[in-house]
Amino acid sequence: MHEKGKEMEEREQHISAAPWDIFELLCGMWKTRAIATAVEFGIPDLVAEGPRTVSELATITGTHALSLYRLLRALASLGIFEEVPGEDVAEAKKFTHTEMSRYLCSGQKGTMYFMARAVAFPQSWKLWDYLSHSVRTGGSAWQLVEEEELWQYIYNNPEKYAVLEQFFSSLASLLTPALMQAYDFSHAQLVVDLGCGHGVLLSSLLQTYPHLKGIGVDRPDVLTTTSCMLASNIKEGRLQCIAADVRQEIPADADIYILQQVLHDMSNDDCIAVLKSCRQACKPESKLLIIECLPDTCAASSYGAFMDLQALLAVEGAGVRTVAEYSALAEAVGFSLVQTIPTASFLMILEMTVCQAARQQD
Repeated sequence: MHEKGKEMEEREQHISAAPWDIFELLCGMWKTRAIATAVEFGIPDLVAEGPRTVSELATITGTHALSLYRLLRALASLGIFEEVPGEDVAEAKKFTHTEMSRYLCSGQKGTMYFMARAVAFPQSWKLWDYLSHSVRTGGSAWQLVEEEELWQYIYNNPEKYAVLEQFFSSLASLLTPALMQAYDFSHAQLVVDLGCGHGVLLSSLLQTYPHLKGIGVDRPDVLTTTSCMLASNIKEGRLQCIAADVRQEIPADADIYILQQVLHDMSNDDCIAVLKSCRQACKPESKLLIIECLPDTCAASSYGAFMDLQALLAVEGAGVRTVAEYSALAEAVGFSLVQTIPTASFLMILEMTVCQAARQQD
């Protein structure tokens, strides 16, 4: 008996976990679609009011009660929602929130609600159907999904554009504390945020550093929302919102220029155009902060690598770049890398300054 038990134990030790790890990864699509479907029906916001029965939720959302239960049961197995014990009939069972599922509520700070909406866009799924095309050819697959260029398509579809803008804003609210903790802006008087979005970072900067003034640069339609959200700072004269193409002329003589998650969506040529625009605006002592997810850093290795695949699929010539690649682009227009600064998120800060040779030419 003892020998049999020992033999069984040795056999179990030789069973690899690897195939089951692969199995879990291959089921990833199921999980993503299940989360997106719950968000589509507004389940997280409905449960925010307190535990709800499946029957109540089905009536409000116009769904099939038993099928809705099966969806919620699957999500609960992931820690998204919790099934309240006590009922045997599926329609009478209640579900309540977990910490994870609360981040799918539309009004939650740092919500993932809008990301769940964005990944459910038909174009988001169809794009990945062409990964083999992009790997084979090295080109973007977006033109196989829609006739218009990616960003033009988004701008021409207001509903999708609004969802993406809200997602970027929610993500910024999660990432900004880590950036504020990692970098000291106290020496600056004027900061320009290029591609500022809804101004989450600028708002935090102006609140933390009372002496600071800021300029947000973005598209006119984006700045309409930004101006409303930061109206008090504008009224106090501490903030300007300027509509401009960051590849062209931008406000001059700031102490710090910020490019946060802007360059990875651009080709090398467009990156050079943006960096050249920054270089022309800089004073000799100005600093440029390139804030990106870098695939060659441990904290962001998986996310950065897969975001790079998304960029490969979506935009011709775009991609998540390494420290060396960003340094080479910056050096081509007269910047030099001073330091790389990790943050408590997947983002890294690359601090650039005008190189000595370029300063002498000024």
